Amino acid sequence: MAGVFRKEDCRLTYIRYVGVKKYKSYALYRCSCGTVKVLQRSRVNLGETRSCGCLKVVGNRDPIVEMEIRGR
Repeated sequence: MAGVFRKEDCRLTYIRYVGVKKYKSYALYRCSCGTVKVLQRSRVNLGETRSCGCLKVVGNRDPIVEMEIRGR
């Protein structure tokens, strides 16, 4: 849902530019959970990547989200 992206939803903070690999630009980001990760800049800017992966863990532990995933 990249079209519904809001800047408040993103947990990532830009640290520095890393470089280009196979025509894709990468940068170093720090997540609000403390993890530092190299991510593709365009995915972060479009809202396709909002965290280091910690949102998946938080979402899986939330019973309401689990119910929606299972269709209940």
